[in-house]
Amino acid sequence: MFTLIKKIFTSSKEPLYNRANKIIELRPFDLKTQQAILRDFKLLSSKNFLIFYSLFNGMPKYFELLEDDDLAKKNAKQIIKKLFCQEDAFLIKEGKNILIEEFGKSYEKYFSILTAISLGKTTRNEIHNYTGININSLGVFLKALEDFYEIIERKTPILEKKSSSKLSLYKIRDEFLSFWFRYLYKKII
Repeated sequence: MFTLIKKIFTSSKEPLYNRANKIIELRPFDLKTQQAILRDFKLLSSKNFLIFYSLFNGMPKYFELLEDDDLAKKNAKQIIKKLFCQEDAFLIKEGKNILIEEFGKSYEKYFSILTAISLGKTTRNEIHNYTGININSLGVFLKALEDFYEIIERKTPILEKKSSSKLSLYKIRDEFLSFWFRYLYKKII
C-alpha cells in the first residue's frame, strides 16, 4: 500500500504526479514517546523497553494492541505469547500481510532476501548463496528493497565507494520486520 501511494504521487506516468503540495512521511514513535506509553501502561522497565522497542519498533498500531484484551495488565512474556505465538495471534502474519501486497508476484524472492539478511547473511555474496538468486539479478532486488520499498539499508565502509564496494552490508531497517523474518516467517509458511 505504501508503494502504491508513493508511486501515484512520484511517478511521472501517474495521473497525480506533481499534484501534492506537501508529502508528510509518518515515522514511528521516538524513544521518549515509547517510554511514556509504556509508563502509562505500567510496563516501563529497562527490560520491557528493550523488548517492546525490538518488537514494535515504535509503530503506533502495535502499541494500540496493548489496550485490546487488557494486554497492558499482563507481563511482557504473556503479551508476546498473545501477539506472536498463539495460532490466532494478531501479529504472527503481519509481515506477510503487509509485504505480499507490496511485492506482488515476486514476493518469494524478496522474502528469501529478507530472511537471509535477518539471519545474518548481510553481504551480497552471502545473500546470493542463501537464496540462490542469480548474482546479476540480485542487485535489482536489493536496490528495490533499499530505494523503492525502503525496507533495507546498505552500510558501506567510509573509505569505500558505495556504488562499487564489495564490502557493503545490508540491514533490515525495521526491527519488527527483522524479528518477523528471523523468528516467525518460517513457522507460518
